[in-house]
Amino acid sequence: MDASLKTHTLIPAPYGDRSVFFAAPDGATALVVFVHGFKGNATKTWGRFAEELQDRPWWSHSDMLFFGYDSVRRAVPGVAQELRAAIEAEYPSSTLLGQYAGELHSPPPDEYSELVLVGHSLGGVVLRRMLVDVAENLARERSRGREPEAPAILSSRLRLFAPANAGFSPSGILGVLHGLSPWTMVEAILRGSPAYNDLRLATTALTTLRQRTEEFAGISGNESLRADILWPDPDDVVSTERYLTDEREYFVRAQTHQSICKPTASFARPWRFVEGEED
Repeated sequence: MDASLKTHTLIPAPYGDRSVFFAAPDGATALVVFVHGFKGNATKTWGRFAEELQDRPWWSHSDMLFFGYDSVRRAVPGVAQELRAAIEAEYPSSTLLGQYAGELHSPPPDEYSELVLVGHSLGGVVLRRMLVDVAENLARERSRGREPEAPAILSSRLRLFAPANAGFSPSGILGVLHGLSPWTMVEAILRGSPAYNDLRLATTALTTLRQRTEEFAGISGNESLRADILWPDPDDVVSTERYLTDEREYFVRAQTHQSICKPTASFARPWRFVEGEED
């Protein structure tokens, strides 16, 4: 990706695996955190969000953190914990931008007023795990008679692209390949991945995550656990199941599981979805 973008300033981010930060040119009021899916990459998955933004006013006031992690070797709980630490270092006040203040178009914000969390596929599972852990920890503290302030992360908006809520469910050409004997060897290799094992249909990890999220999403102050979802129609990789407590879901024809999260000049829907234009 070209480091000399027309709008945002590209900064290496010391979080996860090859994470990057894009600082807005016009005094940011929002921080948008992106989490890629299985075998994804922070910049390859989300890079188009940082392109052609000069004509999108909301983004000129939005900083972006593309969080990277090893989706093959890492397990979801550990990644979720690491992601939370990264977000808390940057929201509501940015630790990173203070170190690069002299290179920015405008001074770093004292505090952001908005946090948007964006995930694709497995990234949606990571975000859900992180959020429900935060909500559950808060509830546990309050049950002990303490009154801690709600973590700022619970004030976020959750936007998910084709999340793996109900696991891996191949169809179409991928489904045909999945049924052929060579897939047995491929899957044997994939089962060495903790994250892949979590994504297989009806796993305990996915079922428990859904139960926990639906329980805590119903509590006042935990609205960040209620996702808006954008699906391709059809999705040939994951099952298109939402949680009962999710807010809105949209289906888009002529897109795939891989392309649904990649905006282009002719497909601006992902930009609008994250902006919340369809709220």
